[in-house]
Amino acid sequence: MLNPARPVIQNLDELPMPAYDLFPMDKYYGYSVIPNYNEAVTSRGCEGACHFCYEWWLVDPRNPRDFTSHRTRGGRAVADEMELLNKKYGVKALTFMDDDFNSDRQKMVELVEALEEKKLDMSWFCLSRAQNLIRDADLVPRLRKVGLYQILIGIDGGTDEEIAEARKGPMKVGVKELKELIQFLRKNDISTISTYLNGFWEDDEAKIRQRAKAVDEIDPDIVMIQLLNPIPGSPIYKKAVKESVIEIENLSLYDLEHCVMPTKHLTRQQLGELTGWAFQSFYGKPGRVDRILNSYSSPYVKMKFLSFKGNAAKYEKGAAEDAVAI
Repeated sequence: MLNPARPVIQNLDELPMPAYDLFPMDKYYGYSVIPNYNEAVTSRGCEGACHFCYEWWLVDPRNPRDFTSHRTRGGRAVADEMELLNKKYGVKALTFMDDDFNSDRQKMVELVEALEEKKLDMSWFCLSRAQNLIRDADLVPRLRKVGLYQILIGIDGGTDEEIAEARKGPMKVGVKELKELIQFLRKNDISTISTYLNGFWEDDEAKIRQRAKAVDEIDPDIVMIQLLNPIPGSPIYKKAVKESVIEIENLSLYDLEHCVMPTKHLTRQQLGELTGWAFQSFYGKPGRVDRILNSYSSPYVKMKFLSFKGNAAKYEKGAAEDAVAI
């Protein structure tokens, strides 16, 4: 039996501070290569709510608009939580797991101002949408000074048209804008991780090679190429079930690193092999690995890349084979 559907909480600042005192923080296991690490979430819902997003399975199917209703805590409340984690629990490296941490400009203004006052000994990482970073370009130098050392940005396509189709909002963001944004962040000593997906129904070899070419031009520090998995609950899952294109039912392989369904033009193995080629092509470019290892002042940039590099060989095998989840 299900409880009646409930409305979402509109003002997240009404919620109390997370009860970290009820959790054995000394035993918390975080990022394997980073000491004094923790994660936090400051918002609910997502402005994008992409049809392929893995977080659809968290949403009550009776109220799908709960996911598209984005709400966030204010910047000062976020800074207070950071201060608690830093001073009481010794957290030095914090990852914000929000799908779009800087969706609200006022939140970011308040956060910068509060962190400038608090002067915490903490570095932090977040996920963001490119258009919001471009909007807040004036805040970027200040964000770096208060601990932001790396940002994840979704690229979402290999052409301006493909990128525009995946993005919502009035701001035009294409290959040129993404390239300029990456360069701007790099000049401000902020490293970048970018993600994009292969495996959409219309994907063929030409589309996948074009995406790799665009990502090479945009030139983030780290690229994570993911394979489209039809996560239960997502709009793309419902479509894939209706059209009977899912070939792998084992949910342990739905990790964005294994092919579970073909495209209109490619078998699962072909899709995986092309994705493996794209990885090799990106990291094989002279100077790219040296830059990520030696060009940033934060030690966490190098730590995370070396961890990622250690798993890259497994990815190529898993992408093309029905291997155990990586």
